[in-house]
Amino acid sequence: MTLTDTKSSMSNKKVETVVQTPTEVDSRTLFNRELSWIEFNGRVLDEATDESLPVLERLKFLSIFSTNLDEFFMIRVSGLKEQIAEGVGETSPDGLTASEQLAEVYKRLRPMLKRQVAFLSENVLPALKKAGISIESYGRLNVKEKRLLDKYFRNNLFPILTPQSVDSSHPFPYISNLSINLGLYIEPDRTFTQANLKHLFKQRRFIRIKLPATVPRLIPINEKAGRYALLEEVVAANVAELFPHMKTSEAFLFRVTRDADIELREDEAGDLMRTLERELQRRRDRFAVRLEVAAAMPEKMVKLLTAGTGLAPDEIERVEGFVDIPDLMQLYGLDRPDLKERPITAVVPAPLQKKENIFDIIKKQDVLLHHPYTTFGTVSDFIAEGAEDPSVQAIKICL
Repeated sequence: MTLTDTKSSMSNKKVETVVQTPTEVDSRTLFNRELSWIEFNGRVLDEATDESLPVLERLKFLSIFSTNLDEFFMIRVSGLKEQIAEGVGETSPDGLTASEQLAEVYKRLRPMLKRQVAFLSENVLPALKKAGISIESYGRLNVKEKRLLDKYFRNNLFPILTPQSVDSSHPFPYISNLSINLGLYIEPDRTFTQANLKHLFKQRRFIRIKLPATVPRLIPINEKAGRYALLEEVVAANVAELFPHMKTSEAFLFRVTRDADIELREDEAGDLMRTLERELQRRRDRFAVRLEVAAAMPEKMVKLLTAGTGLAPDEIERVEGFVDIPDLMQLYGLDRPDLKERPITAVVPAPLQKKENIFDIIKKQDVLLHHPYTTFGTVSDFIAEGAEDPSVQAIKICL
C-alpha cells in the first residue's frame, strides 16, 4: 500500500489516496494462449470464405488454415499431451489444466474443420470447375482416360510403392509425420491357391500404402483442358497389380500428425547445431497427436489405426471431403492470373536506392519500411551490412 498527497484545485484539503497492488491477476481477465491461437486461425478461415476474393486466393487461405493447424498440433497440442502424460497439475495463467485446454481446443476446432471442408466442396471446387479447372473422379472417366492413368501408374507409381502388411508376424508399421496413406485389406483368392496350401492362407491382412511425396497429388488427365485426377484414386484403382492372386478391399485415405516440438536445455545451448541435429533425428520416433481418416473408413479399420498409433478415439478426425488441402496448392501454380489477386510490386525507398552504406543514410534521415509494399530485401541488406560492420556489437530481432 502506498500513500499519495495531492492538492485539489477546488480546495486546499489534503487528499489521501490508497493504491492497492494486487498479488494475483484474476484469471477471468486473461486469454488462454492455445485458445487465442485457435481464434486467430479462425480469422484465416474467415478470409478463406470471403467470396469477394478470387477463387485461387480462397484456396490459398484454406491451405494456410490447414498448414497452421498442422503446426499447432505438432507443437502446441503435443505439449498439452505431454503435460497430461507426465501428470503436470499446474494450470495455465487463465486457470485451465492441460486436459481442460485440450478439450476446449477440440470443441472449438471441430466446427471450423467442418466449415473448411464444406466451403472447399461447395464453393471453391465448383468455382474452379466453372473457370475450367476440375478434379475428376477416376470412376467417372471414360475407358481411354482410365487407360492413360493406368499407364501412368505402371510407369511412375508401381516402381516406387512399398505396401506394408499387419499380421501376426508383422507389427503395425511406423507412419511418418504428415504422410498421405491408403489403408485396405487383402486376402488370398483361393482360386489361385494350391489345394494343399489353402490352410496356410486364411488370414485377412491390413495393408498400408504410403503415397510418395515426390509425386504430385493431382495427376493430369488433360492439363491443357485443366482436368486432373487424384493420386490416391489412381493407386486405389490399380491396387490389384500390387497384390496378384489376392482379393483386395476398398482403399481408404488416412494421415497422421506427430509431435515435432524441439526441446533445448540451457546446458546444451552452447552447441546449438549438434543439439538441433539430435532433436531432428528424434522427431521420427515422436508420438502421434492426430489421426485424420476418410469419413467412409470402416470402424474396424479406424480402431486398428487408433490402436496402432496410440491415440484415443476422441483424437480421430473423420474428414468429409479432401484430406490435406495444402496439396491442392498445385493449382495455384497454374498460369491463371484471372483467378488470383493482382501481385503487389514491392518498392525500394528512394534513399536506399543509392549505392551508399545504409548506416550513413540513416544518420542523415529516417527511412520508413512498410511491408509488404516495401521489398523485404531492404531488411536483409540492413542485417548483412550490420554483420560486416565492426562497430556493431549485437543484432537482435523480435520475430
